Order: sequence, then structure tokens, then C-alpha cells
Amino acid sequence: MRGLLMYSSIAELSACLPKPAYEANFRQLLDQSGYRGKASSFLLENLASRNNIGTIFYPGPGLAAQAWARHHISDQAWSLCGITHTLASSAAMHAITECISAPVQPWDALICTSKVAHDVVHRLFEAHAAYLESRLGAKSFTLPQTPIIPLGVHSDEWHRSSAQTLSAREALNISADACVVLFAGRLSFHAKAHPLAMYRALELALQELKAAQTPDRVTAPVVLIEAGVFPNDAIARAFADAFALAAPSVRRLVIEGRQPLAWDQAWASADIFCSLSDNIQETFGITPLEAMARGLPVIISDWNGYRDHVVDAVHGYRISTIQPPPGQGADLGLRYSLDIDTYDMYIGHAAMIASVDVRAACQAFKTLIQSPEKRQAMGAAAKAYVQANVDWRVIIPRYEALWADLDERRSQAATARSSAQSHAQNADHFASHHDPMTIFASYPTRPMDAQILVSLGSMAWPQVKSLAMLQFAQAVLPAESLVQAILGQLQGARELSLAELANNLGHQDLKTLYRALAVLAKVDVLRWRESGALHQANTASGQVQ
Repeated sequence: MRGLLMYSSIAELSACLPKPAYEANFRQLLDQSGYRGKASSFLLENLASRNNIGTIFYPGPGLAAQAWARHHISDQAWSLCGITHTLASSAAMHAITECISAPVQPWDALICTSKVAHDVVHRLFEAHAAYLESRLGAKSFTLPQTPIIPLGVHSDEWHRSSAQTLSAREALNISADACVVLFAGRLSFHAKAHPLAMYRALELALQELKAAQTPDRVTAPVVLIEAGVFPNDAIARAFADAFALAAPSVRRLVIEGRQPLAWDQAWASADIFCSLSDNIQETFGITPLEAMARGLPVIISDWNGYRDHVVDAVHGYRISTIQPPPGQGADLGLRYSLDIDTYDMYIGHAAMIASVDVRAACQAFKTLIQSPEKRQAMGAAAKAYVQANVDWRVIIPRYEALWADLDERRSQAATARSSAQSHAQNADHFASHHDPMTIFASYPTRPMDAQILVSLGSMAWPQVKSLAMLQFAQAVLPAESLVQAILGQLQGARELSLAELANNLGHQDLKTLYRALAVLAKVDVLRWRESGALHQANTASGQVQ
């Protein structure tokens, strides 16, 4: 959001807010980002009445639900743009597969933040399409665009001086000559990265370097910082036990990730960033890019989106990973689908059968620990890459180019089929999201019409309007000005038809008037009855008993 506000070239940005109270948050974001363009906001409940929306960006993969909501108005009313995050949960997978049968259009897009995210999305599309073909004989499917656009970073914000590094190390009691390896992120062995490979690779590297050292070449002290948050004490103990077993020669510091000062000190102290993720929950991985933006060389697993932006032996090292071939984890998926395993257990089990090449990681650590010059060169190359390719000032124009393309696709489709025709089709396609007055039209004895006669009832509006059983339904309560106008027309025991009342009020919006009369009649502020002719006709047809 901040990147969009800082670097957008769009003429006007509008926020669609679920509640009026969020307006203050939106304005605060504008002020904090220094945004100077035109900005506006509107409430979600007014979405249907907005013209020329263009594209609505939702920060998630749930295009299907948004497409059904739009379908109620018109498929061509605007474009939808979502984005992938974690793809391993059943909720995320369902959200994506639902796009196959939902009214998602070619002028919509699901941004994939990495090549592997793109692969997963299309595997889900293909698998669900194959199922629908075998089940229903469906042959043709309309899919959204799926461009690959990475997340970005604010690279200009991460500068550090030698003085800042020394100050941070003093605060953490780390010597100036130490080589500091940093892992920053969720401290979870089942949901982020199993730490044993990193621990063991560091231990082996340190032992081999010490064994090979000479009087004129002494190995610098090595410190591992793990900065983040443990989900619970049991997991924290599990990390400590694994470290004690696998890396007894390495000094370890654990930094609480919710303490901003300590977090900054951890980053400022680092010489090398390491993240050997092995988890299917990961799809992109922002921390390696944040490290590269800070000028740090990175040692990462060759896993998921990590590999998209780290050139091996240029920005650091990509460490090989391995897992069983396709088809060997069907039981894990079945256990998850049957709720035998929780989501955490599911991804944890999958992670347990993925492994990182510890020997290659050891070699990478050895190379960088003993060569400050290589660390500096790789860090500089990494920083230059981030600034040129994944800074938000570079990424936001790619978003805007995509949105412009979606607008063009939608515009071209509009020339082939009018909006009115599209709306007529929509009205028949998805009844469960349609007007309840239409779906349940047979429930009441009859609907309102212009011949209904209305008069004052037994209750006074000031007495009933503040009742909790009215106030909960703010979305349908009539405006106070309209209530007073209606009551004014009916003073003096007058009885008017709805048509006469509408004419006297000069009220063209019959839907609003119908709903206002229904609310007032519900609490007996107004009463209604059928006109004589209509009553006779309904009696003759058996509608009145």
C-alpha cells in the first residue's frame, strides 16, 4: 500500500472501505506516505452505484467470491485483481480452484508473486478443470490472467554505516571482528524452515576452518543470530535443544522479533543472511530480498520463490534441496482433507520429507566466513539487483501496466456485448446471491404496488426508531428526512395510495420508497391496505382468505 501511494502514476486512487470509521486510517496512510495525488474513498455498500471504477485490487487470491458479487451487477462493471500469498492451505487452494466455475473473466488477474506460485495456481486450475470435465462434461473454462510480479521492498530505507554496525554489535556484545550470520523470520521448524541444516552446516564450517587455520590466518569468531518470534515455549525449547546438539561450537543469540530496537540491531550486526526454507507454505520469501537490499550476501535454499532473485555465486549461494517425487505424499493430503492432521501438521509433515544439502551449505558458509572481500562484493551485487528489479518504485509500474491491460481487455469485451445484455444474463445465472425479494417472491401474500393504500398507524416514529431491533439494520432503515416527509403527507387521517404519495413527494426512486414504507409498517408507524378493486380481484382469485 505504501509503495502504491509513493510511486503510483494513476490519476486518482480510491479506497473501497467496509466501514466509515476506516476513512481516518486511509487518510493517515496518505499522509504518512507523502502521497500528493488525487485520492478518494467510498463505502463498500455503494460499490454498485460507482461508475468508471477500472480495477479493484484485493490483497488475496479470493477472486471467485468477488467475481460472484460483481456478477450481480455486471461482469463488465470493473476488473478484479488479486495476489497469491501462502498457497498450501485448503482455504487458499479452494479460493483458487473456485475461479474455474465462478464468473471470473479474462479482464481479471491473479498476480503470482513467484514462478512456483504461478506453477501451483495452474496445477490447481488444470486439476479442477479435469475434474469438472469428467464429472460434468465441461470443456471450456474462462481463466483470469496470471502474470508473475514479485513483491517489492523499499530499498532506499535500508542503509547502514560502519558506525551503526559497531554500535549494534556493542549492544549485543558481539566483537567487531566476528562474522555474524543472521536468520530473520518466523522461528518455526514446521511452518518456515527447519533449523537443523543451518545449525549443522555452520558447525561443520567452523570446525573445518579451525582445523585449517594457520598462525597468520585465524578464523574469526562466528555468531548466529536468530531474530523472530517463537509460536510457543515448546518450540523455543525445541530450537535450543537442536542447536545444542548440532552446533555446540557456535555462539547463538536469539532476538525477540517484536522488539524494534533489538530487531534493527540484529540486522545492523549481520555479515551474512541465511534462510534455508524447506516448507510448502512458503511461496515467495521477502526476507532474502530485504537482506539483499541491505547489502548482505545470502545463503538460501533453492526452494520456491527464493530462487527467482538470487543468482548463485553472484548474490550469495543457493543450496540444493530435495523431496520425494510426485505421488509420494498422497497420504499427507488425505490426512489433511479428513481433518486427521491440522494445517500445521500437514505442512510440518511435508517439510520433514524435504531436505537441504548440508554439505553445500557448509561450503557456502566456509567461503563467506573466511572472505570479507567476497561478502562485500556479493552484497554490493545483491543490493544493485534489488534496486534495479524489485524496489517498489520498479514494481508499482508493473502493477499499473497490468491494470491498464485489464481495462483494455474489458473495454474490448464491452464492444462485443452490451452491459445491458450481460446484466440480463447475470440475473439468471446465480440466484443465491440475487435479490431476496425476487428469490422469495412467493413468501408473502402479495408484493407492494402503486395501488396499496397507506395511512398512519398506532406508534410514533420517535418512540420506536431508537429500538435495538431497528438500529441493528442500519443498511435498510429509511433516511430521517424521508420519514418526516411521508408522515407529513399522512397527517390529518389521510389515506393515500403509494402512487399518490410518490407523486406528492416528487419521489422517483420507488425502491427507496417501498422499503421505507415497509419499515414503517413493520413497527406500525404506518398501516397499509389493499384498494377496494384490488381486494375484490384478490378475493375472487382465492388470494384473500
